[in-house]
Amino acid sequence: MSDIQLTAEERRSFGALVAQLWSDEELATRYRDEPVAVLAEYGISAQEALPVPPAPVEEISDESLGLLGAVGGLSTCGSASSFSCPGCTASTVGSGTCCGSQPTLPVS
Repeated sequence: MSDIQLTAEERRSFGALVAQLWSDEELATRYRDEPVAVLAEYGISAQEALPVPPAPVEEISDESLGLLGAVGGLSTCGSASSFSCPGCTASTVGSGTCCGSQPTLPVS
């Protein structure tokens, strides 16, 4: 396989495709049979199949996610629209630099 370079938009599209391939057996079969056509449907210009990473084999528990955040392996500060961090400012939200406070769910 050659070294295939994807644009940022193509990488996002490929991520969406991979998620679909993991859950849709019919699409996975089509990708095996005609990968270039399926890639084109997702806006990806490629002359050959791109390797698909294996699907996760187990779910990650809420407790494990909390541990990841505690050791700096997961930043929720500004990374999801459903979370807000009361100590962050507009200049730090989404920058990967968190104030260290606990993220909170918005009140609706």
